[in-house]
Amino acid sequence: MSELLSVALFLASVLIYAWKAGRNTWWFAATLTVLGLFVILNITLYASDYFTGDGINDAVLYTLTNSLTGAGVGKYILPGIGIALALVAVFGALGWVLRRRRHHPHHVGYSLLALLLALGSVDASPAFRQITELVKSQMRDGDPDFAVYYKEPAKTIPNPKLNLVYIYGESLERTYFDNDAFPNLTPELGALKNEGLDFSHTMQLPGSDYTIAGMVASPCGIPLYAPFEGKAAAA
Repeated sequence: MSELLSVALFLASVLIYAWKAGRNTWWFAATLTVLGLFVILNITLYASDYFTGDGINDAVLYTLTNSLTGAGVGKYILPGIGIALALVAVFGALGWVLRRRRHHPHHVGYSLLALLLALGSVDASPAFRQITELVKSQMRDGDPDFAVYYKEPAKTIPNPKLNLVYIYGESLERTYFDNDAFPNLTPELGALKNEGLDFSHTMQLPGSDYTIAGMVASPCGIPLYAPFEGKAAAA
């Protein structure tokens, strides 16, 4: 619903400014900037959703704030260039549409209305909401009871008997254990599952719902957050 509302506000802003606002450099630049921000946010949302399936989340932030060495980004260079050229074309088209009636007298009321609608389209967009929630989750102060519940792990295990082995099966679904659907796909893992304690329907917390974050949170007991600034704590 918010996506449709944001698009409707975007189109209304373009139409009102293009047909009613008239010529004024400042209002033109301000409206074009906000409308361009709407376009960039939505392109970022769809590009992120292509990789995450969940829009702009912790995984996107972590990836952008850490080294991409070995990530195989070479195959995305050409699509990236295509997106950049598309952005230039979109900004050019927006600028042309907004200046169609530039020879008409300037109208402050319609200019203000168009700018407010453009701001509303950004605020109503799912991309802006996701980024806002992501920033809030990263910037909020830690709970004061953290020290009460967090236990400092012992550096050595007294009288060790067995090793604890973590097996991270990325993209491994429980359906794969169905021998009727996937015969002999996971015989060893299936045997271990049947012999041990098996549970599901767990809840993922922020900072633990993507690959590297889950691999940090499960043995360490704390989420993995990407730093925003120098004083931020990063794992």
